[in-house]
Amino acid sequence: MTVLMSIASVVAAAVFLTILALGLLLIVKPLQSVRGYLEQIAMGVRAIETHAQSIPHGLAELTERLEPLGEELGRAAERLDEAGRALASRGPGE
Repeated sequence: MTVLMSIASVVAAAVFLTILALGLLLIVKPLQSVRGYLEQIAMGVRAIETHAQSIPHGLAELTERLEPLGEELGRAAERLDEAGRALASRGPGE
């Protein structure tokens, strides 16, 4: 009886390991596909990171270039306010 139980245990273990191996073989391809997608995502993130490194320097330069424009727009706004007040003081139909 002990021999029969030992044989049954060995057969059960062999069946279990065979099913486990087949299951692992079935999921290898999908896992490799997911790995490929994750590698592409990582490559894209690295590319974005590389391109984004120049942003702080570019922002400083942009700010420097826009300051004179802001001053000019402020002066233009003042002139438009003066013109609006002059038109308003003339009244309708004049």
